This record gives sequence, structure tokens and C-alpha cells, in this order.
Amino acid sequence: LRSNRLAVICEFFGIEAKTHPLTPDVWQRASTGNQKDLDFIYVHNLEDVVSTKKVFHLLEGYVNKAKTSI
Repeated sequence: LRSNRLAVICEFFGIEAKTHPLTPDVWQRASTGNQKDLDFIYVHNLEDVVSTKKVFHLLEGYVNKAKTSI
């Protein structure tokens, strides 16, 4: 992988990634309370959660689970 970014990992494994990329302009407008841009960021974050969950389930079988005292 060329980086550890979620988009790169999703691309490598063929997992559909977000369709709502953020730009500095969106962040700036959202910081002033622009509801349209706040909603856009919300969808962006939801897409991150869905993609991260898919990557997690794909890779969880390859991780050694740590022994815990609990």
C-alpha cells in the first residue's frame, strides 16, 4: 500500500469508499454553521464508519488477539 489512508486501503481491497470527499472550503463554511456543509460532513463521516467497518471485518481474522486478564 502506498499509504495507510482509508481510501487507499479500500481501493486495494475493492471496498466501496466514500463519495463525499471534503475540501477546505466545506470545512470553512461548516465552521460558520452552514447547515448544508454540516450535513455534507455528517454524510462523509458516516461513509468513513461504513468503510472502516468493512475493512475491520475483512482483516480481523489476521490479527492476534491479545491475552487479557478480564
